[in-house]
Amino acid sequence: MRILEFCLSPDFGGLEIHMRDFSSWLHEKENVELFLALQKGSRLHQALEPLKAPGMLFRKSTGKVALSRAWSLADFIRINEIDVVHVHWKFDLPVVALARKLSGKKFLFVHTRQMNMPGKKTDPYHRFVYGQLDAFIAITRYIENQAHVNLPIHSDKIFQIYYGFSISSAISHDRIKELKSRFGITGKFTVGLLGRISEYKGQHLLIEAVEQLNREGLPVHAFIVGAPFEPVYCRQLHQMVLDKALQEQVRFIDFYE
Repeated sequence: MRILEFCLSPDFGGLEIHMRDFSSWLHEKENVELFLALQKGSRLHQALEPLKAPGMLFRKSTGKVALSRAWSLADFIRINEIDVVHVHWKFDLPVVALARKLSGKKFLFVHTRQMNMPGKKTDPYHRFVYGQLDAFIAITRYIENQAHVNLPIHSDKIFQIYYGFSISSAISHDRIKELKSRFGITGKFTVGLLGRISEYKGQHLLIEAVEQLNREGLPVHAFIVGAPFEPVYCRQLHQMVLDKALQEQVRFIDFYE
């Protein structure tokens, strides 16, 4: 089976890490020939380079749907006889939906959804895009329910599948001691918030909570760990910490895996 894993996201958070790990898992399967479609120079591109899988590299998109991009993808799918196109990033759905119409080749179009979907998507644009899907995979029951309510997809095409993961051994006391030393974690109660820095994740709420707990005589330290995917919001968080004089209680650490 020839599978094209498709993700042009420029970021590198949970969605992209899952795509990387899932692609690596597929690459080991004897009955799968893996192809990749990635944004050139992205962190995901760099992370998957060791696989040496054939595929397509796209430059940064200049619009929601580029017809030339869809034509190129359609040609690639037809020439390489792709059986399945698996889309991870919702913003890639339109180009794959259009390529399906242009390619003249019947392939399975699958989308794994990891993000919240507020509001109904029943306008002609979304009916076209989601109408092309053969399978919609929701990673939680909540997202599955949202899909049934908000998306123009027949119920028998919606599936709920949790993430798979490897069970690792417990972290040793020496490793814990080393990490605490590296990041300057003392014996005080410490909270960590891990994830891409964006307003949707709500890092500002953690800062407000630390301020309130300190006022109530409950000293708490916090680490905000993640890449600043919204630079303006990240700068606002840093200023918020300064304004509240929480420099000793709140620290920022870049992406860490």
